[in-house]
Amino acid sequence: MSAAVPSGPSRLLSMSISRLIAHGIDVVTVANILGHSQVSTTDNIYAHIIEAERTKASECLADVILRRKQG
Repeated sequence: MSAAVPSGPSRLLSMSISRLIAHGIDVVTVANILGHSQVSTTDNIYAHIIEAERTKASECLADVILRRKQG
C-alpha cells in the first residue's frame, strides 16, 4: 500500500516538514510544530524520511569511529 502524494498546500507542508527532518530537527520538535499530540503520528507519516536520516547518521558515526581507530 503506497501513500497518496499530497497536492497544493498539503504538498508544501509535507515538503517543508521533510526539509526540517533532513536538516536534523528532531521528530519531537516536528511533532510539536505540527500540533500532533503523539510523536508516533509524526513518526508514522514521515517514517521514510526519518529512517533515511537515521541511516545517514549511523553511517556518519561509523565513519568517525573507524577513523579514530585507524588514526
